Amino acid sequence: MRAFPADPASGFGRRTLLTAALFGAAVAVLPVQAFAHRQKKVITTVEWNANTNLLEITHILHLHDAEQALSRLGKLSQPDLTSLRARAQLALYAQDHFKLFDFNKNPIALTIVGAEIMSGHAYVYQEVALSEVPQELLVENTLLLDIYRDQTNLVNVTLGGELKSLVFMAGDRAKRISG
Repeated sequence: MRAFPADPASGFGRRTLLTAALFGAAVAVLPVQAFAHRQKKVITTVEWNANTNLLEITHILHLHDAEQALSRLGKLSQPDLTSLRARAQLALYAQDHFKLFDFNKNPIALTIVGAEIMSGHAYVYQEVALSEVPQELLVENTLLLDIYRDQTNLVNVTLGGELKSLVFMAGDRAKRISG
């Protein structure tokens, strides 16, 4: 007994099966990029370091997106973040577009630690010394939202040992998160 009848009336003739198998094989060997469009996304982590009493912030941006955005904004003469001056422009941009506030809505002054490029991504580092772990933060993240309409920003916050996440899109206001 055959698994698929070979008669043409059944719709599963040998030609149909062969065509389906060849199509499946062709699809399987195509690169993933043919099917997927890379999302425009910035990932930010906010972590409390109990050893140093620092709130440490890391922003991870796709290098190409960051270069194109800063170039469009006129902050770079060409879309290239390899120079120290260009990475400083990126860090200053992040400083203007990522803000933290305490539970009374008072701004928390973040210090730029640096920026670097690694494996197709740009990293921007910020920190702030605090006397104790914050119990609640108000987070504002507009990184690249002024340039890309389809931009999404994910902020992962770890204050009291538990990871919590916020998602920002165009038009979003500051969001509250507690530890």
